Amino acid sequence: MALFSWLWQEVYGWTALITAVHFLPISLTGVPVIILSDVLQKKFPLKWVTLAGMIITVAGTVLLPFADAKDKYWRFAFPALLIGTAGVSMIFSTSNISVFKVTPPSIAGTVGAIFNCVLNLGCAAGLAIITSIQTSVQIHHGGPNGYQGRAAGFWFLFAFVVTLTLAVAVFMKNTIPPVKVDPNATTAEKEAAVLEIKEV
Repeated sequence: MALFSWLWQEVYGWTALITAVHFLPISLTGVPVIILSDVLQKKFPLKWVTLAGMIITVAGTVLLPFADAKDKYWRFAFPALLIGTAGVSMIFSTSNISVFKVTPPSIAGTVGAIFNCVLNLGCAAGLAIITSIQTSVQIHHGGPNGYQGRAAGFWFLFAFVVTLTLAVAVFMKNTIPPVKVDPNATTAEKEAAVLEIKEV
């Protein structure tokens, strides 16, 4: 939320502490949503849990371009941070499980490293792209203290999330069933279950 930090402190005049308090929805939403995701992952195929997270993220992201004034925090920014974080948390926890459900244990470490590398690369590239869009727009519209550049960056983010949601709906195979954990299963039985899922 780098786009909000500068705006809230430099334009709105909020202190660093007040700004941090306004970001609390991000911190407070993650844990309960991950617990909820665990329940959903045991009841529904993982594609549908992932897709639900994507749709929730879309609903949160579409609010961001409208949070263009201090008095619009509670109407737009707060629910956007709350809903968007919920969706992203659901996606992150479910995609981790989806990846490792179809990964042989012998290469799980390598796959985990690639997954985290791609995740961090995507975050860095996404922030750079959105910041570039913001800077390009605000040169001619609103300047650094305006919201037009930030709104443009957020509209790009919204379009990107919608595209990803459609991609998940169309291209992700619905072959990973709900997570069933048998605490009494041996390691060989767990590996056999993974191979069975891969063959579906």
